[in-house]
Amino acid sequence: MIDLTETFSTKQFPKSTRCKDIAASATTHFLKRKDKKTLTLIVTVLFAVISAGASCTAITQRRDVRPVVLRDVPAQNLSFRFEPDVAMPPEVKADDADDKIEAIQLDFNTRRQNDALVRTVRSPDGQRALVLYGAADEPSQEFHIDLYSSDGKFLRNVTPPDLACVFPETVSWSPDGNFITFIGHRGVKPTPSPTPPGASAPEVPEGAEATPLPSVAPAFAPVALFSTEQIYICNRDGYDLKPLTSREG
Repeated sequence: MIDLTETFSTKQFPKSTRCKDIAASATTHFLKRKDKKTLTLIVTVLFAVISAGASCTAITQRRDVRPVVLRDVPAQNLSFRFEPDVAMPPEVKADDADDKIEAIQLDFNTRRQNDALVRTVRSPDGQRALVLYGAADEPSQEFHIDLYSSDGKFLRNVTPPDLACVFPETVSWSPDGNFITFIGHRGVKPTPSPTPPGASAPEVPEGAEATPLPSVAPAFAPVALFSTEQIYICNRDGYDLKPLTSREG
């Protein structure tokens, strides 16, 4: 800097030279005066800065760095899908969630028009089927299970009236066909409200005899019911129904 100052102090410039021309000439003169060591030092510093920036980018993409919050996770790491490791054996037939046996659907269309068929689940031997159906006076997400033969013949009710099943895709047979499993909880079917105080009971015509209402519900053994979902199991004939889990919540 001393040499540069002395040089410019002794050098005469025309009066018409502008300040920018003086600055350009000073810069050129400065670069010419600098030796190669200074230039090498500048290049080294620039290379170090570029390398540091690249290393910071690489650190954020390393797999061994665990992000603290979700926004630090790269978007491509959040994309995933479930796939089987191997293909399903050709002899195993996967039940379609919307599969409905035609003979059973015909029975519902003709004899059980007040019930809505949800799904049918064939047994491993193909001789029987679990019939999932919903009633008109119950919540749409709940259903009951009956046992049918594959030719559309009703066999028996599997679930009692006060047990409501949920998650139709989880109803299944055991691989050997000896057990039936499903998920259910205590039903929330609405009950008729009692006659309010002061209201008169319906009049019965004179001479009319009281006739008992026919009972079509089958006799079920007592089954433990819960307010939250539990896993239930019974044998292939629909008997010996019992909960596998019994913890509320």
